[in-house]
Amino acid sequence: MPRAPKRVHQEAKEESAQADQPTQNSASEDIEAFTNKGFKNAIAATKAANAFPQGTARALYLSYPGYARVIEDLTQRVVALIGNVLHSKDIKGDIKKRQMEEQFEMVQECNDLLFERITTNLDIKAGLRRNTQQVVEAQVDVMTSSTSIEPAVAAPQTQGTPKAGSWNRTTGTPQRNMVSTRLFTAKNIIRPQTQFREPVDNSAQNPFVPRLKEKPNSLKPLALLPEYDDAGNVQSYLHPYEFELLKFEPPTEQLQKQKPVLPALMAETELMVVDTVEKLKQALEELRQAPQIAIDVEHHSYRTFMGITCLVQMSTRSKDYIFDTLILRDDMHILNLVLTDPKKLKILHGRRLGH
Repeated sequence: MPRAPKRVHQEAKEESAQADQPTQNSASEDIEAFTNKGFKNAIAATKAANAFPQGTARALYLSYPGYARVIEDLTQRVVALIGNVLHSKDIKGDIKKRQMEEQFEMVQECNDLLFERITTNLDIKAGLRRNTQQVVEAQVDVMTSSTSIEPAVAAPQTQGTPKAGSWNRTTGTPQRNMVSTRLFTAKNIIRPQTQFREPVDNSAQNPFVPRLKEKPNSLKPLALLPEYDDAGNVQSYLHPYEFELLKFEPPTEQLQKQKPVLPALMAETELMVVDTVEKLKQALEELRQAPQIAIDVEHHSYRTFMGITCLVQMSTRSKDYIFDTLILRDDMHILNLVLTDPKKLKILHGRRLGH
């Protein structure tokens, strides 16, 4: 049998080597192609979903038994497929037994996990790696009557794993009035809920259980009444003050037009930081004397799925209060003596009906 020329063998080897070793740009091209395909699939799915009848048209179509049966079959199939994905990602709970709001939360939780994994994999594929051990060091002037704060941020340490105390290193002889401010990576920040006397249930599948042990200003005794779904699972609990809220009618004088009263200047208003039980009891007695109370709540969701109230601000005509609800979490309920009083006017910042 005749043998192929030597040149042909050489070209075949070169082509094989090129196939086994992609070019440097192939990684970015693969990522771009993957991203474009993902966007196209998302757009196609959105168009398909929008093509279904909506509003009154949907109700009309569902009146036809054949169409309703097809939609129900497709719905069960899609929910089952989503359930398989959730199960593969260790999302607890059976989505087929959940109400629509809980189903949405389960899908949202799964999406967060998937997007985080995709972002990480894309960074690895593109050769981008974050240094999770990075610690940033900054130095600021001590504030005096003649010195202003001039921050000078040092370059982050990027080579190797920083050793203990590396954030205290300085690039030169520190000035006499300079102190180091240490900025830590998020993994070094302790979760506040680890200090709570009662553990927090971060599960999105379990309903929130009211923690009230007493019910001041009540028209009905305290009772925790569960609501069940069709499968017999506890879906939620009724608001402990639901009966009182339904019966509430604002006093007539609150509905009358009144001349606005401007607040006092901030420099003339006393501020009380409430971070102990003794101060909390003192604030309660003072708030009991106030006819109007302004309230604002700060919330954070760092290292928690459900979120935690971390700060409460209240103001009367003569005094401001800041409550540290992380420290006073298990004692804040005593303020219900004031907050549930229907005779007191409460002005809440950024609230919506039902919240």
